[in-house]
Amino acid sequence: MRTTFNRARAAATLPLLVVHRLGWTAPFQVVRKGWQYVRTARERLYTRPFASQTSSQPVLADAIRWLNPAAAPRGVQTALFAHPTSAVSWNLSLQPNARVAAWASLLPDVWNKNTGGVRFSLELETVDGRPIGSAHRDVYSGTRSADRRWRRLAVRANNRDAIDVKVTLRTTIPDGVNSAWAWAVWGDPQIEYDRAPAEMVRVLREQLHERGRLVLRQPQRAHADQAVRLHLSILERRKHSGGIRLRHDHAATALTAACHTRSRMAAAPMPVPTHMVTMPYLRLVRRRP
Repeated sequence: MRTTFNRARAAATLPLLVVHRLGWTAPFQVVRKGWQYVRTARERLYTRPFASQTSSQPVLADAIRWLNPAAAPRGVQTALFAHPTSAVSWNLSLQPNARVAAWASLLPDVWNKNTGGVRFSLELETVDGRPIGSAHRDVYSGTRSADRRWRRLAVRANNRDAIDVKVTLRTTIPDGVNSAWAWAVWGDPQIEYDRAPAEMVRVLREQLHERGRLVLRQPQRAHADQAVRLHLSILERRKHSGGIRLRHDHAATALTAACHTRSRMAAAPMPVPTHMVTMPYLRLVRRRP
């Protein structure tokens, strides 16, 4: 009885083990990412000016600043550095059923150095100061391995109509902890709202059309190469026929350049530079029989 049970359990867990080991879950992750892209519309706050910014640090420009997108931590496109204690605010207009979201973390360079952690707060209120909602999270990258990644915070406005709000991103130090190496960073602060089914279909068609053009680009390139060769052969026949004298044809020159530039082989300089040859040049001497 026990043997039968073990065999049944092995048969049930073997497919899951294979999927986990071989990474066959990647297609499902791609589908999930695609669904999120089509379902949710996003507007980055990177292009929006700050309504206000405050910090306890002596130099405000060093405490709060946008990081270079090329140097942003992996997983986000825009990153806002905000050394505690700091607060950044925007005045925004939200569409119906919108939400404000951001990711919180510490810079990877201080994961092993910071031990006190940082408290991240996302606050949403009306322009007259009435609170709508807030989200808080304490990140301890130095002592908690689960915090060594981006942690999402989101607040829904729960509005049926368009509304003007004030969004505040705040970083503070928890009470009684060490504030050394508290290099807090916000990732991709943005406005999100769910698209309607008709808009989802439109976005999906646009993406499929764009991806289809990318897929069909390779066959079209082959047909273009055939057209270039055919045109060049016709020009050569006319040139050598003697009865027709060709003038300078810019189209032929462009097609000739296109035909040559499509080659992926590295072009060698002609004549070969002598300084690149390691063997010494010797005078040619005719061998005697």
